[in-house]
Amino acid sequence: MIDQLFDDDNIELEYVDDEDEFIDEIDFDLDDDIYDEGYDHYENLADGMTEEDIMEIADITIREFNEDKSSREDWDTITAEGLDQLGLTGGTDMENLPFEGACNVQHPIILESVISYQSKTSKELLPPRGPVKTKVLGRKTRENELRANRVQKYMNYQFTELMPEYAKNTHNMLFFLPLVGNGFKKKYYCPIKDRIVDEHVFPTDIYVNSMASSIEDADRVTEVIRKSEVQMRKSFEAGQYIGDIKDIGEPTSPQLSQLEESLREAVGISTQLDSCYTLIEQVRYLSIDEEYMELDDDQPLRPYVVVVHPDSQMVLSVRRAWASYDETFKKCDYITHFAFVPGGSFYAFGFVHLLGNLQKTLTATVRSLMDAGQFANLRAGYKKKNVRIMGGDEPLAAGEIRDAQYSGEKLSDAFHMLDFKEPSVVLKDMYTLLSSETRTFADSTQQVVAEATNYGPVGTTMALFENAAKFMAAVHMRAHASQKHELSVVMKYNFEFLPDVDDVSIVEDILEVNRSDYDPQFVQVIPVSDPNDPSQAQRVAKAQVILTEALRAPEKHNLDEVYKDFYNVVDVEDAERYLKIAKTPEPQGPLEDIMDVINGESIKAFKGQDHQSHVAFKMAWLQDPTQGGSPTLTQFQPLIVANIREHQLLEYATKLEMIQAQEQLSQEQAAQRLAQMAQAEQQVKEGGAPAQMIAQAEMMDAQTNAKKEARQTRDADRKFGLDLMKTGMQIEKEKTKAEQADREFERKNIQMGVDALKEGLREDNKKDGAS
Repeated sequence: MIDQLFDDDNIELEYVDDEDEFIDEIDFDLDDDIYDEGYDHYENLADGMTEEDIMEIADITIREFNEDKSSREDWDTITAEGLDQLGLTGGTDMENLPFEGACNVQHPIILESVISYQSKTSKELLPPRGPVKTKVLGRKTRENELRANRVQKYMNYQFTELMPEYAKNTHNMLFFLPLVGNGFKKKYYCPIKDRIVDEHVFPTDIYVNSMASSIEDADRVTEVIRKSEVQMRKSFEAGQYIGDIKDIGEPTSPQLSQLEESLREAVGISTQLDSCYTLIEQVRYLSIDEEYMELDDDQPLRPYVVVVHPDSQMVLSVRRAWASYDETFKKCDYITHFAFVPGGSFYAFGFVHLLGNLQKTLTATVRSLMDAGQFANLRAGYKKKNVRIMGGDEPLAAGEIRDAQYSGEKLSDAFHMLDFKEPSVVLKDMYTLLSSETRTFADSTQQVVAEATNYGPVGTTMALFENAAKFMAAVHMRAHASQKHELSVVMKYNFEFLPDVDDVSIVEDILEVNRSDYDPQFVQVIPVSDPNDPSQAQRVAKAQVILTEALRAPEKHNLDEVYKDFYNVVDVEDAERYLKIAKTPEPQGPLEDIMDVINGESIKAFKGQDHQSHVAFKMAWLQDPTQGGSPTLTQFQPLIVANIREHQLLEYATKLEMIQAQEQLSQEQAAQRLAQMAQAEQQVKEGGAPAQMIAQAEMMDAQTNAKKEARQTRDADRKFGLDLMKTGMQIEKEKTKAEQADREFERKNIQMGVDALKEGLREDNKKDGAS
């Protein structure tokens, strides 16, 4: 090592060439790159720590994991009991039935609610174009907008193409989330796959102290990981863990808790696990002096990821849990927690908690109705001993008549049938009421759709949706916030691991991917889902309101954008196919302008046009009772009037420019006259009076011409202002006449409707009198 240092060109030696003096200074001017070349921010620090410190870390990690595990025992017990009510676990075996042959069905209300939530939320969180949209932070410059657009395109491509497991894992998580109230997903960069990986973690495998407010504020977060022997060997061979697989012993059969068994049975996973290695991966705070690789309480607490094999109490890895670029040492929360209904502790409630008692009641009611109907259909009773039935005690088949030997007079006297009532009507009504109330609680919007009519006002329908969807809107808002967290985690990994510049082909487009684009101080990533409108029907109703109002006042709305938003809400791809492409306004004649307005195109006045001709032609069109003055074309009058005013303003601006040009010319001429006069005075001094007289005459002539031009300019300006005022008054007069015509037309239509109604009533009265 010393030889390598001395061979480096950056080393400078200062010495004194004197046998009576020693070398008193050696200056090692080492370049920082020597340290950076072999630096790995996520290296395994356990490899350089002492055995004593390793044992201390293992002891505290396992002890605090057991404390967190004990803190949620009550939640585990309640959840396991609720899962047993689903009919998917061992809670429905024959031994628990009240008698042999009793009904053992389970009501599916919880599973129905879970599947309904999974289906609706999956559609919201996983749109086909990708779940990401971006927001510019700070000033909206052109550069930042382009940066945000690149981030949005690449991350949507990343989630839909580069991370194909993301959609599947999200579907799985959205099943457990409403079921037990909690869902967990993990993101990390995999150097083998050279990309970011998404994983779904069983809710029973994440342990956080129940007193923690959130996963971000928790002192520690522990995940239980189970690996086969092959997976474990690969991890050791890849250098992921220190030591050797022989150091941790043989794999063992894991012992599952009651909750783990119930949850696995509920989703159809075997509880008989093969022998494997059980590890605990804990994100926690430690005080490590990284210079000497030892525990030191005087050092500040920083986050680390510790992996421990609890059976052998061996620490396999200790790695930094903050980003390599983060100088604040903030913990990387790579695990995202989805909460259904928070209940005061870290672990939220799901449908097994919220609907558990109703599930039991509905199940008991269904079983009672089924048993009562079975007893009523298959009646039982007693017979006298001396009655002998041919064929033994086999049950009678439908339509069968069998002989019986009886010495008495009446065969009916030998039999006594027990009286079983039909299923109770009251019990049936109670079941219907409970089922309806439970479904309303689980999904109120579905009830609104079922009971709504197709001719109700849009505003009323929206009000019903808003009132009914409050519960699910709050749940969806929490899911939206959690997805925002996992999107931000991926963005941080992009900022850390993406190359500086790379080209990616994205659906007929070449996108330049740059790591610096993902700097969180410039761009924020947010989910496409809208937490304020958690249902498609609610968004469609809102879009319908906007479209209706836009059609009522088209002059105040951008109809192209309104229709685009409406088609996007109803999930119509390539909405531009159904919309006319707006023509860019170009200079044209007044007749062409009017035709474009009638066809729905926009028009504009341009400099250089004959504004007076445009104003005269369009004013004549407005005054013509067969054209602009007709009732069928009055709706286009405001647009034509606005264009007339635009032409008048441009004409006024043109005249002002001409006046300014004339004034500038007059000033230049005056300056020339003054220069000539000065020259004449100089000639007078040099040559005599005739030149002075000529100069004075010219000066007087120049002053007279300037006054004349100024007076003409004022007169022209005054005349133009009067003409403009007259034109405006004429336009307002024509507009008033058009409005009066509209009112008269509307009055006539109303009167015609009233007359028709009266005539219909008279006809009905005649028919009633005739009958």
